[in-house]
Amino acid sequence: FAGSALRTLQAAGASSVALPARFVSDGVFTSSLSVNFSSHSVGVSVVQVTTNQVGQSDADRQLVSRGNPSSPFLFDSPVSLVMLVTPSVNVSFIASRGYNPGVVFNNTLTTPLCLVHRARVLVISPAIVVRTVPENTHVPAVVFNVAINSTLQPSAALQPVFSLASNTLIQTYFAINSTTGVLSAKSFLDREVSSTFNFTVHASAVVDGILLTAEATVLLTVSDVNDNAPVVAAGTATNVTASALSPTGTVLLTVNATDSDHLLNAAINFTLSGSKAFSIDYQGVLSTTDLLLARDTYVLNVTVYDQPLSGSSQMTSFEVVVNVPDRFLVLDPPQFVVFNSSIDVAENSAAGLNLGHVHASDPIGSLIQYGVESIQPLPVDINTTSGSIQLSQPLNFEQTQFYNITILASRPQLIRFGADNASRSFLLQVEDINEQPAFNVSASSQALSIKANTWPLTYLGDFPASDPDSGLQGQLTYSIASGDPLQFFAISQSGILRTNRVLMNSSNTQYSLELSVRDGGRPPLMDVVNVTIFVSAVDVPAFDAPEYEISVPENSAVMTPVLAVSATGDNSSVVYSIVSGNSRGSFTVDPSTGNITVARDNIDAESVQSYSLVVQAAAYDISTAMHLTSSVPVNISVLDENDNYPAFAASTLNFSI
Repeated sequence: FAGSALRTLQAAGASSVALPARFVSDGVFTSSLSVNFSSHSVGVSVVQVTTNQVGQSDADRQLVSRGNPSSPFLFDSPVSLVMLVTPSVNVSFIASRGYNPGVVFNNTLTTPLCLVHRARVLVISPAIVVRTVPENTHVPAVVFNVAINSTLQPSAALQPVFSLASNTLIQTYFAINSTTGVLSAKSFLDREVSSTFNFTVHASAVVDGILLTAEATVLLTVSDVNDNAPVVAAGTATNVTASALSPTGTVLLTVNATDSDHLLNAAINFTLSGSKAFSIDYQGVLSTTDLLLARDTYVLNVTVYDQPLSGSSQMTSFEVVVNVPDRFLVLDPPQFVVFNSSIDVAENSAAGLNLGHVHASDPIGSLIQYGVESIQPLPVDINTTSGSIQLSQPLNFEQTQFYNITILASRPQLIRFGADNASRSFLLQVEDINEQPAFNVSASSQALSIKANTWPLTYLGDFPASDPDSGLQGQLTYSIASGDPLQFFAISQSGILRTNRVLMNSSNTQYSLELSVRDGGRPPLMDVVNVTIFVSAVDVPAFDAPEYEISVPENSAVMTPVLAVSATGDNSSVVYSIVSGNSRGSFTVDPSTGNITVARDNIDAESVQSYSLVVQAAAYDISTAMHLTSSVPVNISVLDENDNYPAFAASTLNFSI
């Protein structure tokens, strides 16, 4: 290569060419191309290295360019190229001269480069093996299979030999097949004896008379299996003595136990059978849950067990005998140590209000149960266990001012021994609270109508109010708070609304009154109601008929009813009168009712056969000081009666025959 290639490059101005090759790693070839130019007047713009390897694609060819092809550079420093090659390959080198990389120098030379051989190595894959094996695994148990990688071709020519490191402990538990490389456990693994192993696997092979070796590190962890039952500590008592009527929760003994397994497999718990008067907790503490009877013997079975995540539990059981000797029983009643003799509660307090608590102690420490002694329902509840007292319903001072409440403290566990209860009473006093008054009116009563000429003290409506309180706090005061600056209206202290004076010279057709009621509390509480009064003008009286016709017998007695006329409008202020047709004064009309009667005993058909009266209805509008009138004709016919004897025209008759 140095000859022909050098001549080619020298023609381009290069003084020397060197292309050494060396092995870097398995299957990788690298070379450094050095081209030196004696003159820098000519540069090399493209350097291309290709291989003539059979089956190589264009994508596998490697192109090395220095600088920008449009700007020539001096190829006077080494250029490295890396390529994957087979053991034997021809490499071609092409150099071009000139500033235009598209113009190839005429003395382009393709020449074989060299023969590259692969190195011979032996490798165990992976180099570090991490495995976990459960303890007590059936032997022989395969741990893993050692795999060999090599650059030797063909790999079938390898005949590696496998072995373990010289370690007595390792060789006691493990073995490796020298031909296949299968690593297995030959003894049972016990995590409680040894939980981890760290050792080396060796492999060797002779190739072309050269000994090749390799090794891998094995990191083996033995996982825990729940294979050990809990062990009760030596010296744990199995025969204990307890006093009769010992307080509930009295500790008799503590069971200590251990489990040699790992983590959750070593977690232990306890169960107890034989009597409900005892219990054992998760820490092995055996205690009483009930009072024990004298001269009794209890045989208990204690079981200690573990709680693995999977698989069956391991357990250990043993008996405990509890002896209760005789004892003289003095059953004094419980003693109250916390008790308030009087509790004040404001009326209307919500149910559930905490009123405090009572507490009683027992000389022998038995369980105390609380209750309320009462024949009739009381407004309190008591927690039977804690003695906390709460209000069960709101209180009303106006109904009940105080309650006498008796609290009982009993010992249900000692009922069979004839134990006495204890009782204490306290006074629950209800505090009076000023409560708000309220109007008791409907929406329909809050709209009223009156005439403009309504007389003073005319009744308009009732607006009563109530107050739950009694005494001074329940005394109510009514007033018109707003809407009546001229005081046309007034409300009594019983809630009755009336006119106070005539609505003189008032142009208002509507009054919006705000009625208020206040109680006698300090400060007072109040309620309001809105009342609208509509004022209408006084109507001109209108008769219910355009004309009246009636007949009266002659000789009718005085006060004989004849006819009743009626005019609508403000009836309370209409005044009736006869304004014409009554020249003889024979009739009269009641000014208030409109009833027409005979006024004189001069009704005579022979004198007057009919009367044409005109009756007037007048309404006085006091607000304007004006009379409003209307009239109607009343025609009265006189009925003739046979009330006259026949009479001769002359008292003396003279005649001739």
